[in-house]
Amino acid sequence: MASGISTDASSQKFAAQEAFNQIRTESEALKKQLQDSESVSHRSPQVEDLKNELYRVRAHNAKLTDTVHELVETRKSLKQEVRDSAHIVKMYKNMSELHDKTEAARLELQKKCASLERAMAEKEGEVTAEGLAKCKEFMLQLPGPENPRPFSGANLKLVCNFTPNLHTQLAKDPTANRFLNHLLFLPGHLMPVSDINYLAWGPTHLYDRASDAWVEGSDLVGCQGGTRELFFKKNTSILYAGTYKCHDLRALHVEGINVLFPIEKKDVLDVALGVPHPQHTKQIIERCWPDGRVKVIATGLEYVGFNMPLYNSLRERFVQEQKGKAKKRTAAEAATGQEEEGGGRGSSKKRKKNKKNASQEGL
Repeated sequence: MASGISTDASSQKFAAQEAFNQIRTESEALKKQLQDSESVSHRSPQVEDLKNELYRVRAHNAKLTDTVHELVETRKSLKQEVRDSAHIVKMYKNMSELHDKTEAARLELQKKCASLERAMAEKEGEVTAEGLAKCKEFMLQLPGPENPRPFSGANLKLVCNFTPNLHTQLAKDPTANRFLNHLLFLPGHLMPVSDINYLAWGPTHLYDRASDAWVEGSDLVGCQGGTRELFFKKNTSILYAGTYKCHDLRALHVEGINVLFPIEKKDVLDVALGVPHPQHTKQIIERCWPDGRVKVIATGLEYVGFNMPLYNSLRERFVQEQKGKAKKRTAAEAATGQEEEGGGRGSSKKRKKNKKNASQEGL
């Protein structure tokens, strides 16, 4: 029995040892699994970081790729701009060369125009001188008057104060009124040829406002071939020169001549355009005379007599008017007491001044 009990105990001990070993093996396996589990647990954060870093790198790479694409496009654009700039530079170079050529051509043309203008001016000067010489020659070949003028030019007396509308002034005189249709008054248009004969100059064309057109013909055409009573301006007064026959001299200078001293261009234009001048005067003048040089034609004025009744009547009327004005001045001075207040010296100066004025007025 004892040995049977011992055998059972040994069997049980072996079984227990086997069970222990099995448990220990399982425990170590579990421990290893636990360690492995702990090891994996320790490594998990690094994997996540790597993943995050990988995502960041991929995102950065995508961004860099986009940037590279943008730079490539920018490079293409810059290349195009460079090509365009080169084209523009070439264009500017061509334009600069063209400008230089054009400027050289302009200067050459300017020289030619200046030369042509000088030639034309010389030619016009020759035409003017030739036309004027022919007109003067015609006038100088005329026979002298049968009855010389009773007064020399220096001794002619004033017949009225200057007025642009002489017709209105002379209409007040009964004697002069009969000669109004034969009156010739040309301030700024007369050129003396001798001590008694003149050349009267008028524009080659007259401006018609109604039709806005230039009409060929001078304002003096109507008097050519007839006689006129000639008046002319001297300082601020008007003198009567005598009766004159009007000669048509257009055949001696068909195209007219330039305005010459002592002819006044303004007075010629006043006749050509009318007073007051129309608007856009410069453009209107250029339509007739493109170079701005107003052309005139001559009418010869030959002295043939002196209308003494007309002269005496105008002279008497003028003297009476001046005496009346002098009396009014004297009366006004006396009324205001200027002579008494001014004293002897002042009064003497005033009398001398009045005497000088009366002398200048032809009294």
